[in-house]
Amino acid sequence: GCSAFSDTVHILSVGVDERGNEALQVWPVPAGDRLHISGLEATPGAVEYGIWDAGGRQVLTGSVPRKEPVIPVHRLAAGCYVLKLHAVPAGAHLRFIKGR
Repeated sequence: GCSAFSDTVHILSVGVDERGNEALQVWPVPAGDRLHISGLEATPGAVEYGIWDAGGRQVLTGSVPRKEPVIPVHRLAAGCYVLKLHAVPAGAHLRFIKGR
């Protein structure tokens, strides 16, 4: 029957906080040979980046100029990735898909 006691369940939500970087966008999605970034115009100098695959492995690093930020992704396998931009306020984590 019924019990006077119940189990307590605690839910911890974890994830990437992407608030504050709404102006940043990557395109096209899915990406082909190049991934374009928009919204870096106000960032001084070049922007350092890293790309991580779905398994959490860093697969690409480099820097792009803020005026024409394009990342060559032709060597990446098709799949889901996270682009981390280091030189923007609070950092930025943008998800993208690499096509064939």
